[in-house]
Amino acid sequence: MSIRWRGLDVQVAAWLAEDENIALNAGDHTELMGMACRDFDRPVEPIVGRISSTKEVTMARCETCGNEYDKAFQLSMAGTMHTFDSFECAIQALAPTCEHCGCRILGHGVEAEGAMYCCAHCASQKGVAAARDRV
Repeated sequence: MSIRWRGLDVQVAAWLAEDENIALNAGDHTELMGMACRDFDRPVEPIVGRISSTKEVTMARCETCGNEYDKAFQLSMAGTMHTFDSFECAIQALAPTCEHCGCRILGHGVEAEGAMYCCAHCASQKGVAAARDRV
């Protein structure tokens, strides 16, 4: 029986399964965990396959974090295609940043004088007097 993580089968490239040790992303992708492959194989029983251009399993690489993920998605922005493994990575790469507070702007924001702001308050702090969140 193989273990499913968040409802997904665990997949491992055949060349990786032949290595003595394996390194895995841990937690929030800022930590790395290492272990012997045999210790990973026993409880997880991953699906081992060819992961390449002539593959049985296709894995795309996230352009933000470098993670290879079979459920990655693509976004087109200004005519350029981008590949991500999560909305978090897409936001980090593509969402504009507020000129005042530095937060990522996920909604429409406020655009004034060529700058982007997360809200009218931040725009007003930079001297944009006409900015309003609600009319």
